[in-house]
Amino acid sequence: MLIENEFIQSDISIHDHFNLEQKVSYFLSSDNTNDEYKIENYFFVPKNLGINSNTLTKERFYRRLHNYIRFRTPKFSLDFLISDNDNTPFKRLENIVNALLVDHKNIKLINKYDHQLKMLGSIIRTTLRDHVYFIESSESTENDRQNLCEKYIYSCKRLIEKLSHLWEKVYVPTFPEDMRQSFLWTEEAVLIFINDYSEKIIQFYKSKKNKSFENYSEVENDLLELISKNLKTRRKKINQPKPDDKESKERYLFRKRVLKKYISSVLFLDIRVRNEKPKLEYFLFAIAAGIAMILSTVLAYYFQKRFDKFSFPLIVGLGVIYMFKDRIKALIQELFKKIINKYSYDHKININVPDYNMPVGNVREYFKFIDKENLPENIKKMHSKNEMENLQRKILGENIFLYKKKITLFSSHINQAYSDINALADIDRLNIKDFLDNMDNPKKRVFVFKDDGFEWEDAGKYYFIHLITKVIAKGNESIVHYRIKMSRTGLKKVKRID
Repeated sequence: MLIENEFIQSDISIHDHFNLEQKVSYFLSSDNTNDEYKIENYFFVPKNLGINSNTLTKERFYRRLHNYIRFRTPKFSLDFLISDNDNTPFKRLENIVNALLVDHKNIKLINKYDHQLKMLGSIIRTTLRDHVYFIESSESTENDRQNLCEKYIYSCKRLIEKLSHLWEKVYVPTFPEDMRQSFLWTEEAVLIFINDYSEKIIQFYKSKKNKSFENYSEVENDLLELISKNLKTRRKKINQPKPDDKESKERYLFRKRVLKKYISSVLFLDIRVRNEKPKLEYFLFAIAAGIAMILSTVLAYYFQKRFDKFSFPLIVGLGVIYMFKDRIKALIQELFKKIINKYSYDHKININVPDYNMPVGNVREYFKFIDKENLPENIKKMHSKNEMENLQRKILGENIFLYKKKITLFSSHINQAYSDINALADIDRLNIKDFLDNMDNPKKRVFVFKDDGFEWEDAGKYYFIHLITKVIAKGNESIVHYRIKMSRTGLKKVKRID
């Protein structure tokens, strides 16, 4: 379900029962120029769900939308990660550790150590995840999967060895205690990642749908041994008892969540949202007040010339002018407000690197309900392909809203500060609970005829929302149509419609 080219990658997926996620990766230019991207999301919602400009206002939509912007984790193969190449994340961290052993009070080195340590944990997690996804992919044959599983086990053992080697370097009296603790947190997180993905491989083969290769039992034993050894190492280093009771398991899940956030914190960027419209509104509203004052002054001057001083017609005329001055001002302000809403963005999000307070880009966003007549022709054409759904639209009708973004990235700033970063990830999560309020019960009883008679059976009652995403990057335009299936219990499926 990807939109993908050399500049941008966009994907729509289900984050959980009530959150629809769009993840967009922006690839940075190597020539240090500023990069600009545009994303337009057109949502087509059946009218019977009650989603319209009165029930889903700008303010409510933005409260339902959560945005995260972070660096995209650099990608490496397992082979490269465990190699002795001088450019591996392990080698970079080792060089920083060696420098700190000589000068452990150097602030610049301390910051580099913290950054590279967390980045190593993030890279290991992403590399393991991609390798396991590849094992599970439909393209892999059983022979391929066997080789990939064996490579995974060997690589995990090598990763643990490399971490142990680094621990021997930092576990000395001259190395600051808080930095040793940071290393232990990263090591523990890596052991958890290895166990999680090892369990994922085992679960994959436990599924009835997947036939295992001949010596899978040996591979499974190796995976279980790896998991067991990692658990013992973790418990020994953090002095944690075996998680047999409920409380211990809850503590483990909490610790796991915190460590995951600790490792990924190196990737997240600081975002500061600013309303784009107030300054322009104040300026234009002042102009509206000025125009109303000029008109009222001209009319007052006319009435004074036309009628005698202190005459009844003059008093009536001045009263009428006073009454209509405020109305004229309000009408002009309303006209300006419509122009502002049509041509300007709602918010500007400034993106900064937290540690350096360095700006790396900005995002402008805009939300509005629109009429079908105002849709671009290519969006109209893509939306009207399915005959049965066209019939439903004629009967029920639909409301359309647009959420669009304009992204500017300062590639030169990022390239200077981070040589290993080549992309940013922009993640939007839209909570769809407002869409569920007017839905029927998720199941209905249907009468089903069978060879030996008939039965009443439960059938799911689903609703469909359509989303058309248009992505523009460096003059290249891509459009993808998605159908989002949901019921009163939440999101069920996202399907790309070709």
